[in-house]
Amino acid sequence: MKMNKTIIQSFLTILLLLLSSCDSDSTLKVYVSPSGNDSNNGSIEAPYQTISKARDYIRTLNKAGRKQNIEVILSGGTYFINEAIVFNTVDGGDGQNSVIYRSAKDEVASI
Repeated sequence: MKMNKTIIQSFLTILLLLLSSCDSDSTLKVYVSPSGNDSNNGSIEAPYQTISKARDYIRTLNKAGRKQNIEVILSGGTYFINEAIVFNTVDGGDGQNSVIYRSAKDEVASI
């Protein structure tokens, strides 16, 4: 009985290590910054400037049949909007893949 418990604990430890070390994060990251430019590609090096542009980019991916999670990362700063940003069902997840908007780690994004 003790041997079975040890084997199970070892198996679970190995499984956890494998899961934590795998690059299972197939999440597409789209970056937005108040100092970005909507002509950019939304990468960390060339972020978009507006949340609307990131939303529109994701819509093009959805039309192409995306099969991955998307995370829109807002760099710290203030995002001024001239008109309401409208989200609808095509802007969200599909039940298997999600779309998440969030501030960059340790940064505050104000809209």
